[in-house]
Amino acid sequence: MKLVFGSLSDFVAELENNQVTECRLLTLIKTDTIQRYYQVHYTYWVVLTAKAGEAIAECRMRTAEYYQTPVKNRLPKSVLDCHERRLKQIEQVLQAEEITFKKGVWMADAEELEVAIDVSGEQCANKKEEEHVQS
Repeated sequence: MKLVFGSLSDFVAELENNQVTECRLLTLIKTDTIQRYYQVHYTYWVVLTAKAGEAIAECRMRTAEYYQTPVKNRLPKSVLDCHERRLKQIEQVLQAEEITFKKGVWMADAEELEVAIDVSGEQCANKKEEEHVQS
């Protein structure tokens, strides 16, 4: 079972209720193509997951976004700065609550993460590869 939280404070409260002191932190970029307008929409996310009893608690937070067009085809530094700033804020909240974090993600099942790309550009998880490895 998966518990999904809409805010970092609710996620942290759930971890405290279950006496969980460790979570997983994944940064990823999701891309959507808008064919009609020749745009690519980049959304930067931080995904926090933790084992809370029998369930997996999850909190996804959008940290930055950018629309790339043929005219605006370079990612501004301000977008990455915004993502990095928000990531540091999230890490500080976790540290203040004495919750340690490791890179990665806990997944209830592999249904949801088709391709997670680390902000550095590395491929972190690929659903198709996981299915191939499992079979």
